[in-house]
Amino acid sequence: MLCLSRQRKPTTENESKMTETRPRYLTAAETAKLIRKALKASFPGVKFSVRSKSYSMGASVNVSYIDGPTKEAVSQVTDAFRGSDFDGMIDLKTYRGAQLVNGELVSFGADYVFVEREFSEALFAAHTNAFAKRWALDAGELRISTGKSWSFKGRETSRLKDGGSFLMLKGLDTFFRTELSEVTG
Repeated sequence: MLCLSRQRKPTTENESKMTETRPRYLTAAETAKLIRKALKASFPGVKFSVRSKSYSMGASVNVSYIDGPTKEAVSQVTDAFRGSDFDGMIDLKTYRGAQLVNGELVSFGADYVFVEREFSEALFAAHTNAFAKRWALDAGELRISTGKSWSFKGRETSRLKDGGSFLMLKGLDTFFRTELSEVTG
């Protein structure tokens, strides 16, 4: 099991010696390996795609998966591996301190970890039918297409990505999107 903790004041002499050393700087790829390991331990049986990307002045890790746990549950695991934070209100990037990982002081190479959840057509169809029934809509008018999109009465369709834009339908689109994001599969 991977043990992560924020850098803190040492409480023993042994810890004091350990924190006097400089942290080992991990690459984005090494950070991605740790994320993959943590996700596998937290969500056994769920297949995740974990890809690192380096670019000018930074690096990131992209985590994507189909169905499975909620995006929030996955983010709780992956957020510990971010090397920095960003405050959009003041346009400021701040770096996180080094962390102890299995007794070693490390600094993560990926500034950000992005999580993207997609839905299988089967999970989407099951949720759509239940949603139509709950809101007394005609399920026959609510259609699923093979392109992982949905429509109502033949209107335009939208991609099925968590957080993506959905067709507005009598103000129920927000309810639909919120409920779908909370479905585990």
